Amino acid sequence: MIRILARGLAYLHNFCFRACNRVLMYGYLQKFRSAGEHVLFSPLGSVLSYSTITLGHHVFIANRAWFSGEIEIGSYVMFGPNVTILGGDHEFKDTTQPMFFVKANQQRQAKIKIGDDVWVGANVTILKGVEIGHGAIIAAGSVVNKSVEPFSIVGGIPAKKIAERFTQEEKQAYISHSHYWSK
Repeated sequence: MIRILARGLAYLHNFCFRACNRVLMYGYLQKFRSAGEHVLFSPLGSVLSYSTITLGHHVFIANRAWFSGEIEIGSYVMFGPNVTILGGDHEFKDTTQPMFFVKANQQRQAKIKIGDDVWVGANVTILKGVEIGHGAIIAAGSVVNKSVEPFSIVGGIPAKKIAERFTQEEKQAYISHSHYWSK
């Protein structure tokens, strides 16, 4: 009997969490600098600097995301859980000032741009100034500190090119038949 009750409560908790996330998501969509159609994310489990983020169409951001800084995300982009995007860092040569007293305008910022049709795996960290090309795939657990070429598959710490996503012929066919592709 207790097991049945526990399962029922777990189901109810999951249902309420998802329902609250959906309701909040529609309110939080207005906070982004701009957001396309069919954007899904979890406002309850994520920390996002909404006013500095631009989203394309059909973007999915899984739970526990942390996005900070000026970020531009293309269309048809998927992020796995626990993805961190940091658009800045701190000056470390000033030993007279603790890090928690440093103001945002004292941080060193650089825009991050993510192209269309990009897949970002779970537990990925993307650092300031990085540009991820169209069609790239970032393997789970990677730390991306340099720009990624279009249609590349990268992984590791720091992220390095593992393979090409398509052959040259497949790339050309893909680009010419994609209705959303930026040229």
